[in-house]
Amino acid sequence: YAILLERGQYVASVSTMYRVLAENAQVRERRRLASRAAFPDQATAYRAVFRWANRYNTRRRHSAIGNISPNAYETAYAVTTSATLAEAA
Repeated sequence: YAILLERGQYVASVSTMYRVLAENAQVRERRRLASRAAFPDQATAYRAVFRWANRYNTRRRHSAIGNISPNAYETAYAVTTSATLAEAA
């Protein structure tokens, strides 16, 4: 495996590579926030946490739901559920 990596040949799917890159970016962001001595005030800390949670829940792709964002999953689910309920009526 190490020889393949040295040659630039990766034994992983593209979605796996994207997930690894995304997780690496998250780790860097968490480390950056954690390395701060302290937030200057509560409002700044709140905004930093809100930004992270907002990205995590809206744009980050989750492998458990088919590597799509939670918003995309919820939209697709709502469309499917609405169609099913309309047919049932």
